[in-house]
Amino acid sequence: MEKRIGEISASIAAGLGCTAETDYGRFYPPCINTPEQAAFMADVAAGFVGEENVDRNYPRMAGGEDFAFMLEKVPGAYIRIGQGGASAHNPYFDFNDEILPLAASVMAATAEKRLRKLNGGGDSVN
Repeated sequence: MEKRIGEISASIAAGLGCTAETDYGRFYPPCINTPEQAAFMADVAAGFVGEENVDRNYPRMAGGEDFAFMLEKVPGAYIRIGQGGASAHNPYFDFNDEILPLAASVMAATAEKRLRKLNGGGDSVN
């Protein structure tokens, strides 16, 4: 894609009697979940909303995400919590405040379950 952007830009410029120079910067790494952590979080989420409401095969997306820098350093998972509608960074996006208690509960339960596991305890979250 990087090569084609330069080629297309140069061709359009040449057609207009100009030249073009492409400066293609790579600022964000890809946001790639650690499979074990993604499965762990999906299991916790399923405990709250049921397995039928957890999409374990969400399609990959192109785009930048700050969390990618964290995932380069430590295992983890970026998940989406049933926001629905238009995606963020879209003028039609309307944040669903009602999803916050569920999101906070999933995050807290994930942390509690992970800490118990790391300390040799059981997997249950009460």
